[in-house]
Amino acid sequence: MFRKCEQIISDISYNEGAFLFISLFRKIIARKMTENSNQPELEQII
Repeated sequence: MFRKCEQIISDISYNEGAFLFISLFRKIIARKMTENSNQPELEQII
């Protein structure tokens, strides 16, 4: 039972890390979008 809780906790922390990475990646894309706004197809992805 304790090992299963450990597995759940590690999965949650991994998912949070992936979510933070994705949000950071989207911020970088949005920043590049504002620098050169001649790419409207990328804006739809965000």
